[in-house]
Amino acid sequence: MRPHLTDTVRHLVILNVMIFVGLMLLPGYVRDEWFVLHKQNLILQRPTIEVDDRPYFVPEGFRIPDMTGERVRPDQEMIDTLIAADPSVGAQLAANLRILAADAFIPIQLVTSFFNHSHYSFFHILFNMLFLASLGSLVEMALGARRFLLYYLFSGVMAGVLLAFFDPSPVPVVGASTALSGVLVAVAYYFPDHRLGVLFIPVQFPARDFVLLYATGSVVLMFMGWRNPAWGGQISHFGHLAGMGAGMLYLVLERYMPFLQDRRRP
Repeated sequence: MRPHLTDTVRHLVILNVMIFVGLMLLPGYVRDEWFVLHKQNLILQRPTIEVDDRPYFVPEGFRIPDMTGERVRPDQEMIDTLIAADPSVGAQLAANLRILAADAFIPIQLVTSFFNHSHYSFFHILFNMLFLASLGSLVEMALGARRFLLYYLFSGVMAGVLLAFFDPSPVPVVGASTALSGVLVAVAYYFPDHRLGVLFIPVQFPARDFVLLYATGSVVLMFMGWRNPAWGGQISHFGHLAGMGAGMLYLVLERYMPFLQDRRRP
């Protein structure tokens, strides 16, 4: 089944592309502050250090030279000692950890971040929009325009909440993959026998099996990334799982919340 490009999906693709191009023309701080989902530190209490009275996350694998020259993971006492000896250390640390500021989360990022994409690789937005155009249209045909838009936004926002409050990784995230993971769940729910595969790999699976494989792979890669950030690549596997969980939650909730349902459908 290859559905035509539906109206809501077309508008979402256009909006994503417009934001991608627009942010390239605006100062970088606009993107970093308003269109990137930063993590906050209220629930998981991720390790932080304060530099010039601002808290920063200390990611796994982050090492700096101590007073002896040995590279170690810094704690607050060490930072205070180094800055007291050489005030320029503070500026260097703040520059290196700028994107990991622990107080950079603001609620609007829960929405804006999944309409933004990495500017380091054009393939990020390209593959996401191809995914949205193909499978999103299929789901919109099943749900109707209003229900699909609610479902898409709910998946993205709820996944953002899970990322901001529960993801052990402090690395901020962008991209539509959270909402698209919810779309993938809807495909498996409404079209379980629809054949899905990965680009350039000539093997396809029924949607219900593909989703299970996708979720399993995300779990494995997520734990590998927690043990060694280099293994996880630049992909938020926790975000993919969060989007899938959000999609499943919506499908359950709409059974008990009539306002989520399309009254035109029986």
